[in-house]
Formats: sequence, structure tokens, C-alpha cells
Amino acid sequence: MRSNIDTIANTARVDQVEYHPEFSTICSVGKRPFWGTIDIRFRPGQYLLEFESFDTWLATLANESMVIEDVARRAFDVLSEALGDIPLRVAVHARTTVHAPASAIIERGDT
Repeated sequence: MRSNIDTIANTARVDQVEYHPEFSTICSVGKRPFWGTIDIRFRPGQYLLEFESFDTWLATLANESMVIEDVARRAFDVLSEALGDIPLRVAVHARTTVHAPASAIIERGDT
């Protein structure tokens, strides 16, 4: 799975990054669109996430069919591929037309 997520050098030696983009996709169960935010927190090593390339990747989910746990896993996997084995937390908070807000969280290490 090559995601084309870009990184930039961590020349500022930032200790922690938080990022909160919005997303949309289609529920694979209810077959209706849903949307939400992805809260990303990581302790970078040599590299930082280049946000525009992540946003471009995130937009590709709009036409896919999945549940929030799938969104969390995919985001976690592409971020891990781009940034390496660093402390990382991905929390997906979805809002749907069918049920109350729901969240799915995947994390590695102490963020």
C-alpha cells in the first residue's frame, strides 16, 4: 500500500505534533455518507508530516465504503508508512445520520 504521503525534515526539532483534519466517506453498513475529524498526535523523529499530501490522500476516502474503524486503521497505517515507527495516536470521531457520534482510536507508544 503506497500512500504518497510526503514528509518534511524536522529541522525545528519539534517534540509533538497535533493535527485535526476533517474527512468524509460512505458507511459500508448503512450505505450512507458520514463525516468527522481525525485527531492525529505524534512525536516526530527526523520527519514531520506534510499536511497537504495527507489532506489529498484523505480526500480519496470520500468515494470509498468503510466503517470508522477502517478509517482509523488506514490513517494509522499510512502515517506509520510515512513517519516510521514513532509514537502515534489516531482517533477518528465520526458523525453520521444514523447513530450518535462514535470514535475509534489506534495508538502506539507514549504520545
